Amino acid sequence: MKKIDEIRARNAEIIAINRDSVYAHKAWSENLGGVKFPLLSDMNLEVSKQFGMALEEVGITNRGVIVIDKEGTIAFKHVENAPPDNTLAVNQVLSELDKLN
Repeated sequence: MKKIDEIRARNAEIIAINRDSVYAHKAWSENLGGVKFPLLSDMNLEVSKQFGMALEEVGITNRGVIVIDKEGTIAFKHVENAPPDNTLAVNQVLSELDKLN
């Protein structure tokens, strides 16, 4: 990710979560030459359900961005309706992070 340093400069971290296995995450990361953020395997969709991102009827996780503030509250949430038609640009995420500082 090209803008990861800009995200971290705003005291934020990236964690990617989806239903893929640890092995699929490893293969995906290796294919990209490595990623600089943790990948969470949510195979039973428990985390995805908690954040309203699980598409249980098809057994996958929807794309989205969730910003959690220092108090542990959701400060911003965007979940796609029809992936990838409404994926947020990184600059939109940076703008939301700027609102927290």
